[in-house]
Amino acid sequence: MRMKTRILVADRHPEILEKVISMLEKNGYAPTGRLKDEQIIMELMMGEYEIFLIGGSVQMTSREVFKRILASSKPGMQIIEQYGGPENLVNLLGASIPLVREE
Repeated sequence: MRMKTRILVADRHPEILEKVISMLEKNGYAPTGRLKDEQIIMELMMGEYEIFLIGGSVQMTSREVFKRILASSKPGMQIIEQYGGPENLVNLLGASIPLVREE
């Protein structure tokens, strides 16, 4: 069965998060966006994602907490840290991550 690649997106700015989610959806991915640490941590622990995309506005202390959680609970999840605008995000993802995967 073919499934869209699931991506958890973390950012602090609602308007940027909305833009990134929209771009990913239009390009065939299955994104979920979260703004607050508590929401992000819950998704990391309970959700089923292949990729965790961290926006540039997320503080370093939060990034480290997220990475520790993933190292212990989901060491295989790919982490991408995005800096700068979201304009080149789809090219970045497309170069290394398939839109769909086999299940």
